[in-house]
Amino acid sequence: MIQTNKPMMFSFCKDTNATKYYEVIIKYKNFDFISFYEFISIQKGPLFDSSMGSSTYSNWSFFGIQPSKKLSSSINNKTDFLEQIQAEIFNHKEIPKEINDLPFIAGYMGFISYEKSFENLNPKKPTSSTFPEYQFEHYDGSITLNHKTNEIIVVTSDLQTYESILDQYQKYIFCKSKTTKKPVSISKAKPQLMKADYLQKIKQILENIKCGNIYQANFTHKLIAEFHGNPIELYKSLRRFNPSPYSCYYQVSEDLFILSSSPERLFKIEQNIITSNPIKGTIKRDANPARDKTQKKILLNSPKDRAELTMIVDLIRNDLGRICEFGSITVNQWPTLETFQKVHHLVGEIQGKLNPKTTLNQIFSSIFPGGSITGAPKIRSMEIIDKIEDSSRGPYTGSIGYIDLRGNMEFNILIRTILIEKNKLTLQVGGGIVADSDPKKEYEETMHKAEAILDALNHFELEK
Repeated sequence: MIQTNKPMMFSFCKDTNATKYYEVIIKYKNFDFISFYEFISIQKGPLFDSSMGSSTYSNWSFFGIQPSKKLSSSINNKTDFLEQIQAEIFNHKEIPKEINDLPFIAGYMGFISYEKSFENLNPKKPTSSTFPEYQFEHYDGSITLNHKTNEIIVVTSDLQTYESILDQYQKYIFCKSKTTKKPVSISKAKPQLMKADYLQKIKQILENIKCGNIYQANFTHKLIAEFHGNPIELYKSLRRFNPSPYSCYYQVSEDLFILSSSPERLFKIEQNIITSNPIKGTIKRDANPARDKTQKKILLNSPKDRAELTMIVDLIRNDLGRICEFGSITVNQWPTLETFQKVHHLVGEIQGKLNPKTTLNQIFSSIFPGGSITGAPKIRSMEIIDKIEDSSRGPYTGSIGYIDLRGNMEFNILIRTILIEKNKLTLQVGGGIVADSDPKKEYEETMHKAEAILDALNHFELEK
């Protein structure tokens, strides 16, 4: 098919076991998928956005349409939401082969906050966040962008929705040049933990490591600003300054928003194979190509960073061992260096074949929250984090993702993430602490991680 700046559309209607699927494929070079998401006036879900475009891990951006059910701790905290999802998802009908390659056709999308731990922690810090502990919504259709082919694929089981989307697409193409940005203002983000206090808390973690209580812990701290304006304008800036494979934009409620440019996958399940890609090890990029190459070598050869990653890879192997077939777990391409806009990271990959009778509860109990943002051993490090960190994390270092009606699913780790609660903006950053960690260097690393997000904030005119 010839690429063009004029839309080309192909559609079909297929009846599969009494379920009709309507699909339209629109081919449009350099299509602004984010602006279309903002423009389209149908009920829609979170935007899962590979803002790096076609990357090693994701070639797709997509969002759900036609919400039909909501499961949230703000509605009924006693509900076992994963059991409900399990009962619905795994009774799906046959999917037409024309749409079976899409990452998400229909199913649940949502997030789980860090505090929704599936382990019994004692004590457990009360939440200071107004976000629910979890929220998932069922979507009966989806709109997807294939970054490789420039195709926009609309899938829905409702003819009226199908026709409405086509109509709005034509209006968007006609009106997009007339759209105006809404003003955004942000105060300077202020650390909630002074550097001296941060260093003191790292010393407490190092003492726990010295005593043999843990081998590693991921300690985080917050920066807070005042925010006014349309959050999606801030998200556009965030994805421009820090493009990542697991970015997302989610309006949780009228006043609650999650804006993430996460580089890290918690896990992906496809055809009964589970894959996890933990990140450990960070170094700042250099604008000079020769010096940047040196930075890569320093990170790849850093004993401290390799030790951090080794511990977490071992932890995740153990986590997956609880839900995978014996002998099926492998460690692939370790360590891999991944390059992002502002930093380089060391990344691992662990894979296994799920036991056939594994449930959603067992999957999340085994792997959530991620080892890279807790520590090793996981439960003890979480208990120590609970005592040393000043406040609860909320969605930060939790996960957002989807569970598709075919049983496929993928969840990120919510790092490099902005949380908006009414006019309050929170940015949280952290890093793994091991026995030979230098507290001052650890503080600098957290600020390097924050740099791309602070650039996105500073892009807007700051309030005085």
